[in-house]
Amino acid sequence: MKISLIICCMPLIACGQALPTATDSGADQERENSPQYSVGKDRKSINILYQGNTRNCRADSEVAGATPSFDGSAIIVSHDGYIPVHDLFRCGQDPVSVRRTPAEAGILSDINLNYKIYIALLPVTTQPISYLATVSNLGSDKNLVSLPGAYIADSSVTETSQRAFVYSDDGESPPKISRDGRYVAVDGQVDCSDDAYPGVWDIQENKKVERQGNTPEESCLDLFYDTF
Repeated sequence: MKISLIICCMPLIACGQALPTATDSGADQERENSPQYSVGKDRKSINILYQGNTRNCRADSEVAGATPSFDGSAIIVSHDGYIPVHDLFRCGQDPVSVRRTPAEAGILSDINLNYKIYIALLPVTTQPISYLATVSNLGSDKNLVSLPGAYIADSSVTETSQRAFVYSDDGESPPKISRDGRYVAVDGQVDCSDDAYPGVWDIQENKKVERQGNTPEESCLDLFYDTF
């Protein structure tokens, strides 16, 4: 069964959103030292504020948001569009190209250009709104994982609704791919407890990561953040 993607108002894209918020001080420090992005008034450009300097880069198509990927390699600008950061920092008179992930995969929610992996969320129910996740290589919509919470082609409606997870789109903890491209938290929650759903996934092993404890190593924060 192929599920139709319905996108009303880009719920996962927030203009000028900073890097994901976490409770550890390392994440706070990373956010403070990162460039800040926002959409230009014409909706066809990106403003960049970095180390006290500002610049504006035109895009070759309309942009709906300016959300940095977790690893900082790209800016997500629409439900399936992104711009590599290095393109923005060397933009000139010519507009930068908005690149695309497969629209049928779902709403682009994070991307790691170094490892050519992205997360897309596909809405499957509306009350409450819930999602299935696709973790795929760029240029493909084939899921790299088959865990509960992942989109599986040809699943029945019942199976699909049972596997879906609720995602709180408050901008505080968006979906994320680890910097080494191995782990994903498709609902944004870095939670490796045994009852976490969908939890943190190990892409290489196609399994859920389970740990117990409150230290960064025990709680899985070390998989995503370098300092605490």
